[in-house]
Amino acid sequence: MNMDMHDILEHFPSRNEMMRSLQRHIPHQDHSLEMVGVFGAGLVVGAAVALFFAPRTGRELRDDVREQAGRLTDRVRDTVSTTVDAAAAATP
Repeated sequence: MNMDMHDILEHFPSRNEMMRSLQRHIPHQDHSLEMVGVFGAGLVVGAAVALFFAPRTGRELRDDVREQAGRLTDRVRDTVSTTVDAAAAATP
């Protein structure tokens, strides 16, 4: 029984068959909103820790919190927009 590479490969599924099988078995869930939420929460916690451990007066701290909140809002808005655009582009 002398087999060459082509005989062996005939016993394996083709690339298209494997992709169809994977598509049937992998659930199509979009976790992008969860990731954006976790990212946003991490930003908020990190900014809060940094602000509260820095030596500042109350007025300076409030101004810094307001400034950081504005930056965070802009970042989250940009991340959500990018994620929504990418999801829309990936949807057939």
